[in-house]
Amino acid sequence: MAATFEALRDQSVEQLLALPSFVASLTDEDWHTSSACAGWEVGDVVAHLAAGIGMWAGLIPALTTGAAYDGKSWSLPNPSRHDQVRMESVAHRTQSGDMGLKQELVDNTKMLVEVLGSLKAADAEKTSPAAWGGLGSVKHTLGTIVGEVVFHRWDMESRVRPEVHLPVDALPLLLGYVAGWRGFGFQKHDLPSPIHYRWRLDELSTTWDVRVNGNSFDHLRDSKQDPDVVFETDTETYILVGVGRVDLEDSVELGLVKATGSAEAISAYTSFFESM
Repeated sequence: MAATFEALRDQSVEQLLALPSFVASLTDEDWHTSSACAGWEVGDVVAHLAAGIGMWAGLIPALTTGAAYDGKSWSLPNPSRHDQVRMESVAHRTQSGDMGLKQELVDNTKMLVEVLGSLKAADAEKTSPAAWGGLGSVKHTLGTIVGEVVFHRWDMESRVRPEVHLPVDALPLLLGYVAGWRGFGFQKHDLPSPIHYRWRLDELSTTWDVRVNGNSFDHLRDSKQDPDVVFETDTETYILVGVGRVDLEDSVELGLVKATGSAEAISAYTSFFESM
């Protein structure tokens, strides 16, 4: 079932409100600890989030009114720009300082929560060709906010508190985010025939299928076709593997994912979807 506008809005607010207190709890040592994002310190991720939250606070009103968004854009996930995005975040952190970033995060979070609190159901599909190249509706942006805040908090917290898990209430809303994320990381390959992967999640009665055609891929919901490979796991592991936070091969070796089918097709999966 697709995530509703109300669920995305409410979960966005919940995750945003919890973020400043988490960042405030970080020690000086934590700020300089390597995050789950390769090459990023925890403080760099804070800088990235602070900038993104400020951007959304300006973008969403533009989407609802059809106005131009003239603020600073925020870099979308893209494997080819990973280093550039990191450098932008490092520069932002250097300019603001860690104490300045804490206050910026608090201020920007307050602004964005106020913006989200004013949204109505009628705003869900509103967009603006003049805002950020016309990318996405209000509802689409809310899905991005939930995903970015949850995953980047995990990037930080998993390195300073290893037993952390993704928030349970957010898991159903992140399934669609994983599907979109695959599009950013997809790598073309020459294939003699399509490969059909099926993800079966322990907690859900539905399946999430991915068919790789070589130059493209498709998502198949509740497909009746027999897959070439079946991956069985829990929802959290599926999500973390899907967004490149957890390695698939390691998860199979650790027993977190059960993989059945062609060994060649199993090993090929990660080559189709580049980790970001």
